[in-house]
Amino acid sequence: DGTVLQSSQVAYGEIPSYNGEIPARPSEAGNNYLFKGWNVPIAPVSADMEYVATYSDETTTYPISFYDEDGTTLLHKIDFVYGAMPTCSNPTKDDDERYTYSFAAWHPELHEVDGAESYVASYQAHKKSFTITFVDEDGETVLASAQYEYGAIPSTAVPTKLSTAQY
Repeated sequence: DGTVLQSSQVAYGEIPSYNGEIPARPSEAGNNYLFKGWNVPIAPVSADMEYVATYSDETTTYPISFYDEDGTTLLHKIDFVYGAMPTCSNPTKDDDERYTYSFAAWHPELHEVDGAESYVASYQAHKKSFTITFVDEDGETVLASAQYEYGAIPSTAVPTKLSTAQY
């Protein structure tokens, strides 16, 4: 950036040396800079010379973790590049007696990487439903059939049977 780090008089033919702290360049969003060396090799003095610090540019990465709602680790501290959108396959949750589950969202909402972050999965519960069929005593004639949610009490009209001579 043009800041003078050291200035000195060195005799003709002598090799100059830098006696200051290792040059540093501040990090910028998404990039870290490490001192790499000088723009030209240090050589015996034969004229006025200016050495310029050079830096390697390293993309900043941050650890990102993904957890299931029960705290189970899905991905732990995977390094993602600054500005990238972190990704993880949407997890699944096993059905239980009453509900089926579908993945709902990550919390907090996924966003471009700008620091270390942990995301937790959430699910939407869907009450199970079942087809309940009422069949006449012949085992074939359907009297009623309907979908009922788990826990609901199925009902239908009371069936009737034609009278016979005996009954």
